Amino acid sequence: MRIIRYIEEYRAQWEDFVSNSKNGTFHLSRSFIDYHGTKFNDHSLLAFDEEELVGVLPMNESGKEVFAHQGLTYGGWILSSEIRLHEFHELFKCFLNYLSNQGFEALHYKTIPYMYQQLPSQEDLHMMHLAGAVCSGQHVNPVIIPSNVPNFQERRIRGMKKALKEAVRVEVSENIYAYYTIVENLLKAYHSKPAHSREELIDLKNRFPNEIILHAAFVGNEMCGGILCFETPNCVRFQYIASTLEGKEKGALDLLFATLIQETYSKKNYIDFGTSTNNQGASLALGISQQKEGFGARTSVQPIYTLALNSVNWDALNAFVS
Repeated sequence: MRIIRYIEEYRAQWEDFVSNSKNGTFHLSRSFIDYHGTKFNDHSLLAFDEEELVGVLPMNESGKEVFAHQGLTYGGWILSSEIRLHEFHELFKCFLNYLSNQGFEALHYKTIPYMYQQLPSQEDLHMMHLAGAVCSGQHVNPVIIPSNVPNFQERRIRGMKKALKEAVRVEVSENIYAYYTIVENLLKAYHSKPAHSREELIDLKNRFPNEIILHAAFVGNEMCGGILCFETPNCVRFQYIASTLEGKEKGALDLLFATLIQETYSKKNYIDFGTSTNNQGASLALGISQQKEGFGARTSVQPIYTLALNSVNWDALNAFVS
């Protein structure tokens, strides 16, 4: 097994591999990663078994630490559907040796949530366990299975009916500019701001016009709410859920949520509402959590691991395959 650092000449091979992997999505493509520009010091990796590419890892470095990956919602080893557990075991040991040889002292490792995987792909979780990694954080993500949605909360149903009475309509929109203003104004009230700039969001939408879709609510010609949807084969993720004061009063988001759950994405395996916690799971955003659960979302978690590279449990790792 051979681990090498990503360079631009591997771009086409990376993109093709992610598209055909068992757990990759467009979030993990170079086109998505590279929208950050030089914000992160990229140190992504490729793993080869002889000449065959079997895994890629989006990763960045900061000082003596590496992160998989600070600029991405989720990350971790993206793997071939043909790789077997004993082969990934060998890959993982080579990976840790590579990091140590590069002089890194700590690995911070996000995981790819199960609902985004085309095939089960949790080999890395077991290897992190054997190596002695600690769970240093955990995002809490409310998730819906559209084929088995609990009853909507009565409050949400009332909001949906009010929106219909107020002639709120839901449709796909290309007006990212107007939508971003709504998001910006909403977060400003909480002394916060969007993770993406307006220009970054427009850039991402242009890079992935078929995967990033804005579903918006309107009163007349005026946008009063929206949800940016990131579509992958198994799962759609709701990003930047926001409305104006008028939209809130008229139940615009209630109608928008109901439409997306019951109609637009009713055939998806999962709907990911995004995190409802702050500080890597340390505190609950109660109002946000209650809103999402009001539509039937229930808790899933996305662990984040930290591994000190000078205290890897090599005895446990080596004993796993004898």
